[in-house]
Order: sequence, then structure tokens, then C-alpha cells
Amino acid sequence: MLLRSVTKHVKDQNWFAVALDFFLVVVGVFIGLQVNDWNAQRVEQSLEQEYLERLRDDVEESRNHTKRVTTDWLAQIDHLNLVIDSLDKCEIADDEKDDFAEGLYNLGKFELAYLNTSTIEEMKSTGRLGIIGNINIRDGLSQLEKQIFYQERVEPQIIARLSPHLGYVSQSIRFKLTNLNDATKMTEKFWGDEDFKFSNVTSYSLDTLCSDSKFIASISFVRGALFEMMDWNTRIAEYMDTTLVKIEEELDEMRDGR
Repeated sequence: MLLRSVTKHVKDQNWFAVALDFFLVVVGVFIGLQVNDWNAQRVEQSLEQEYLERLRDDVEESRNHTKRVTTDWLAQIDHLNLVIDSLDKCEIADDEKDDFAEGLYNLGKFELAYLNTSTIEEMKSTGRLGIIGNINIRDGLSQLEKQIFYQERVEPQIIARLSPHLGYVSQSIRFKLTNLNDATKMTEKFWGDEDFKFSNVTSYSLDTLCSDSKFIASISFVRGALFEMMDWNTRIAEYMDTTLVKIEEELDEMRDGR
């Protein structure tokens, strides 16, 4: 239709009409490209918001898990404080015997910080990592990955340091487990889900333990290592908090129509 109009105006040598036709073509192409660009930007912003929401959920899950682990460690350290204090005095109060036995059973159990990287890995594999426009958020996620990766590399060294001490302690303690149900309950109590009497299945000679300075030193060493790892986890959890704040601020700006 427009081509026909241009041809007619050329034949008629109506140059003003020809110029107007070309102007309309240029304007139409420009508007079309602009609309396509706007649509592409809307799709990108929608996808960015979707990824940010998923990243927020991943980091929040990771933060909550890491903080829960740290809380469990605090309880374990309290038990170890009781163990060392009781060994120093060479006596255990009746109402503390279960905590004493639980401290020995959970000795050396630890869990490092956790990061759910499912969304990050998906973005990397699809080449979408750059869709997050806020460089502070990208840097925050990158730093979290580095911290977790470093912990994974260090974990074998931590285990190697603890193993001799745990091995020595285990020579003087016996846990009389007669069925799978008891073993399951002991594990569940570590996570705060069950009321289980560790003292009923724990066998040791208090006099022997009190006179064994190496035994006490080994427990003290493990307690110190737990403090170090707990501090590390706490700092990572705080960094997760900071990253979550950045993500929430970015999402708020998006919802307000940035």
C-alpha cells in the first residue's frame, strides 16, 4: 500500500508527498524498534526480578540453616564446659549426668556453613548471571560462594586436626547401643527433637577420666576448634544477612517501578 503510494507520488513528481511517505516509513520503523526494545526490557526486568526472588529464598534458607547449626554448637559447647568442669572437680551432680554423657557423645560433631547454590548454578549454566544489574548483589553472592568453597577445602584439615583427639577420647568411653531405635533417638536429640537419656547408655570410669590429663586436654582442644568454627559460621551468616538486605532493597525498587 505504502509502496504504491510512493510510486504514484514519484510518477507525479510530488516530491513533498514522497518525502512525507519516507518520513512515515522512518517513523514507523523507529516506533517498531522502540516497542520491541521496551518489550525486551520488560522481559529482562521480569526475569531479573524472578531470579532475585529465588536468590533471596536460597540465601534466606542458607542463613537460617547456618544460624541453626551455630545454635546447636552453642549447646554442644555448654555441654563440653560442663564436662571439663566436672573432670576438674572429679564429680558430676546427679542432674548433670545426662548433659555430661551427651557432651561426650556429640564431641567433635560439627557442620560448616551452608549455601543453596541451585539458582546461582542455573544462572551460570544459562549465561544469565549478568542479568542481575546490581553489582553489589553479584559481588555479595560471589563472596558467599568463595567463603563456602574455602570452608569445603579446609574441612578435611579440620577433621585431620580433630581425629587424634576424638580417637583418644573414644578409648575411654563406651556407648551401649543395643538397637537402631536408641541410635536414632540419640541423633535426633542432637537436633533438639527428642528427649533421650544419654546417661543410660554411657559407660566410663570418672576416676580414670579425672586423672587422665591427655583426655581432658583432648576435650579442651575440640571445644576450642568448635569455637573457631562457630565464629566462622557466624560471620558467614552475618554476610548472608547483608546480602539479603541488598536483594530486598533491589526488589522493593523494582516493585515501586524503578
